[in-house]
Amino acid sequence: MRVALVAHELAPHRRGGIASHTAALARALARAGVEVEVFTLRPLAGLTPLAQRREERAAGDEPFAVTYLDASPTDHQTEEGERRIAEAFGAFLDRERPEIVHFEHLLGLGPAGVMEARQRGIPTVFVAHDWWAVHDNLHLVQPDLTTFEPGDHEAEARGRLALRWLEGLAAADRSHVADPHGALLREQLSGANHARLHAFLHGPGTSAGTAASTGSGAGASARLGARPGRPEVPHIEAELERTRARLAAKRAALSQVDARFASSRALSRRLSALVGRAFSFRAPGVDRERIAVAPRIAPVAVAEGPSPLRVGFVGSIVKERGLHVLLDALAGIEGKVELHVHGDSTDRSYVARCRRRAEALGAVWHGGYNPDDLPQRLAALDAVCLPSLWSDNAPLVLREAYAAGLPVVVSDTEALRESVLPTTSEERREVDAADALGLLVPAGDVGALRAALVRLAEDEALRATLAERALKLEGPLAKRLAQEAGEWIATYAQLHGAALKRRVPQPVPAHLAGLARDVARLEAQPTRLLFQEVTQGLVRLGAAVGLDVTATELMTLAVGRGSRTRDERAADARALDWLRASVRELGDARSALESRSKWRAQQLEDLGDRVAWFEQRVREREFELVNLRAERDDHGSAREHLEEERRQLRDAIEAREREHHTLMEQLDEARGALRSLAEERDWLRDTLDRGSEELRWLREHIAGDIEDALTDREAIEIRFERLCSEHESLENHELWLRREVAAMLETLGGPAQQAPEDPSDLERALTHGRERLGRLVAELRWRRGEMDAARTAASSLITRLAGGNLASRARSWVSAAPSDALGRASEAFEPPLVDVAATEDRVVTPMPRGAGANAAPKAASKAGSKTAEQAGRANAGVEREASLGTQASAAESVEEQ
Repeated sequence: MRVALVAHELAPHRRGGIASHTAALARALARAGVEVEVFTLRPLAGLTPLAQRREERAAGDEPFAVTYLDASPTDHQTEEGERRIAEAFGAFLDRERPEIVHFEHLLGLGPAGVMEARQRGIPTVFVAHDWWAVHDNLHLVQPDLTTFEPGDHEAEARGRLALRWLEGLAAADRSHVADPHGALLREQLSGANHARLHAFLHGPGTSAGTAASTGSGAGASARLGARPGRPEVPHIEAELERTRARLAAKRAALSQVDARFASSRALSRRLSALVGRAFSFRAPGVDRERIAVAPRIAPVAVAEGPSPLRVGFVGSIVKERGLHVLLDALAGIEGKVELHVHGDSTDRSYVARCRRRAEALGAVWHGGYNPDDLPQRLAALDAVCLPSLWSDNAPLVLREAYAAGLPVVVSDTEALRESVLPTTSEERREVDAADALGLLVPAGDVGALRAALVRLAEDEALRATLAERALKLEGPLAKRLAQEAGEWIATYAQLHGAALKRRVPQPVPAHLAGLARDVARLEAQPTRLLFQEVTQGLVRLGAAVGLDVTATELMTLAVGRGSRTRDERAADARALDWLRASVRELGDARSALESRSKWRAQQLEDLGDRVAWFEQRVREREFELVNLRAERDDHGSAREHLEEERRQLRDAIEAREREHHTLMEQLDEARGALRSLAEERDWLRDTLDRGSEELRWLREHIAGDIEDALTDREAIEIRFERLCSEHESLENHELWLRREVAAMLETLGGPAQQAPEDPSDLERALTHGRERLGRLVAELRWRRGEMDAARTAASSLITRLAGGNLASRARSWVSAAPSDALGRASEAFEPPLVDVAATEDRVVTPMPRGAGANAAPKAASKAGSKTAEQAGRANAGVEREASLGTQASAAESVEEQ
């Protein structure tokens, strides 16, 4: 069975995972008896573009052939380039006539490569190792090394436009941006370009920022279903349309493939949903026996302490694999971990940067390696680290590490988690973290990666457990190359048998059946085999006609000099050479014009993009400036309005305070008036009660005739007037009494007092005055005792003889007032109790302090015709006032003494 194994790269010229696996699978298929023809892309020196060169590889019992197509990595970046490569692939199929085409990768060929095989009726197999089936961005990594979800074609379109913008910046000024090579590290982009790139891909500030909503861009964003937070960029709509058209072409081509597979379960599930065609899971195999037999290389002994853990980074050195993250994690733990870097890539600037960083940290840089040397490289390691930033699907380096019995430290992504937590079989989906083959850390987390490396270096028991699990591993992660080759051979046989059943044989006459079989057999053979049969046929023909010549000589006679065939061939060759030269010149001219036109178009497009971007920025800045000016004017007007309101509020507050003060004064006055009215109300109520009692008494005693009734009425009126006069006299007496009490309290030596207004206050003031007067009397008694003692001492003989001030004062006391008279006066004094309660039938008219007994009462001056009883009562009031005045005078004289 002849099988064409197609990949975009092949070891040893390229050292990627797919390149190494394609070469290993070709050897395994050849070992199983399959005739393998590998078709791959490779730049070839000295050949015309798209020229093909075939070479055979014979390694023991594993011979296979490789056909290289001269194509640079930039030739397949356009659909036109893919079409030309697909046409060359069609010529390869016509020449080699394979029975099965196995696509390990379609990068470079594109969907047109599948259609070339389909047009020839050749059964096809496609294996997905990455996201090519739904994205041209194979790793779903943006130029700023952020990732996006499968199926997010807007993100892919933005990333492609951003990459073109970065390439334009690099071409214009390399001092501000390095060669992007698909992605950029933060330090490779200078100035504000990194912020612009972030806004270009994710939106201003953060991914949750507000998208631009001005002009036609907002409508385009709504039509395209753009997420909030992503700004509009030039040509995004056209680029997104191209992305969708590209996906439609891939879906159409993959729907024509007879069998579709994916290298991980996660990838098969995602692609089946996104492409709309079923993808079966088929794990890749590795040569475990060849790796396992490599002898272990012991670490170099260290004078003090244990040897550091030898951790290896093995594979392509691209930014998506995260070698720079591993180098950052290595800082600070150099004594515990020793890093060994095995690999290389075409991203020379990134490789140089990582190498300088590794040498500064003391890591060992081994560089590129031949896949045949991998067992010896793994034998010199203690662990393998793969800090991928993208969802690496089924990296072979992990399976090769397990074959060597090495634990791994891997980024915790969906597909990589599947490579660290094994399942027992392809049917069983359950996993158990207790059976893990290594440590999982969050992608891009330097601290977590450093902690995992330290843990693995310090925990020898953990390393031994993980190594034992790796050596005893079974299932998809431990698949052998021979097992994978056997699975593919069974698939090839099934597809080839189905293809033969689909072919309908053409009816031919019976006598031509043998010729038809021979023609069919010759059509199925490769071109080189046809030449071999033609040569052998010429030898048989010469022997049949008796010519003792070789096949070469017979060919020379057939087309030798002088023969018609030779002349016609020479003429045709000259014409063909001229045509080829003309076509070549025209093609070169056309290519030059197309290249120049494309360059000019690209330049114009880039300039248009930049102009559109600058115009958009200018419009945004103008819009922002207008808004800022309007906000400034609004803020000024608002400030003046607020100042005016502030002044008005201040004036209103002051007015309210004045009004409040006035109201409080009025409230105090109203409260005083209310108290007066309440007192007057109480007095009137009492008077009314007494009048009512008198009226009741009068009603009870009314008798006699009308004349007596009138007399009683007059008497009642006279009584009412008398009661009013008595009420006024009581008020005057109360006022006088309060003044007198205040004066008396001041006389007794207390602080200046005002006349009490309330009867209870008056009563308390009199009580206080009596207590003060009692204290003064007690003090006078005590002083009298002192004076008696001094007088007795002064009457003695010594005092009389000595004389002095004390004797003079004692004699003056004796002559001024006898002590017995003073004692009698003090003992006879008792503070009077003042009764201010007015009786019903005795009205005392108060007199001013110091007035004589003949003063006329106020009530008498008003009434004029008072009865004798009223006059008597007035005189009694005068006598009472005189008595009180006498007592007060006595108290004042006692206090002065």
